[in-house]
Amino acid sequence: MLLHQLITQLKLTRLARVFHAPVDVVFDEKNVVEPDLVIVASANSSIIVERAVEGAPDVVVEVLSPSSIARDRKLKLHLYARFGVREYWIVDPVKATLEAHRLAGDAYQLREFYDRRATLRCPDFPSLAVDLSVVFDPA
Repeated sequence: MLLHQLITQLKLTRLARVFHAPVDVVFDEKNVVEPDLVIVASANSSIIVERAVEGAPDVVVEVLSPSSIARDRKLKLHLYARFGVREYWIVDPVKATLEAHRLAGDAYQLREFYDRRATLRCPDFPSLAVDLSVVFDPA
């Protein structure tokens, strides 16, 4: 449901391109990842090539699963910061939460912690307003 909201509010309005797995993000020859969702602002669309996104997307989203928690919260957090991804969102579908981390220098700081009652916003896309009660609706 988050994907649908992002496509509706960002892609259809031509503010950004939104990709979902499987899509490779190539930082360099040794660092290639496949995030759950990737957002690239229209102004940065030159990093989108036929085979992958080559460079730092504006936003990367990872959805936690039992097998990915350590990798998403530690390894990818540091990797995305190292390569300059401005925002990193970690979605916990079990707890119905979303953590928005913002790059500050060479590390992330928690910009906002959202629960199912909140509206997701992003400084890079001021018109974005995702009602998380819809995203985390159990039905």
